[in-house]
Amino acid sequence: MAKLFGRVNANWNPKTATLAGGSLRRTAAAGGAAADSVLLAGGSLRRTAAAGGAAADSVLLAGGSLRRTAAADGSAVDSVLLAGGSLRRTAAADGSAVDSVLLAGGSLRRTAAADGSAVDSVLNAPCLRKD
Repeated sequence: MAKLFGRVNANWNPKTATLAGGSLRRTAAAGGAAADSVLLAGGSLRRTAAAGGAAADSVLLAGGSLRRTAAADGSAVDSVLLAGGSLRRTAAADGSAVDSVLLAGGSLRRTAAADGSAVDSVLNAPCLRKD
């Protein structure tokens, strides 16, 4: 059990702090710059402030299935959860779309780019570790 806790503590990221009862998240980058992300409006709005003072708002709509993110230049990106939450479709400002699918019980995320290529990323699969 101590060995297991040692792994968890070894992977802990001290550069991200949750403040103000969990509504404020401060993330420090490698250069020392920090980005603050605040949950507003009962958790449906997330406002992220970058080091330069610019802010990006991300809003949950349609019962949480649609996330709309507005950049500093006024452009917006929509990300929609489909198929019971296993598929995320993100539309960029130019109209292109990227699909990201959860596979293997949620442990694998497959992202397809506009050119048809795909990238796989493994989510939290400790069973793949070898001691």
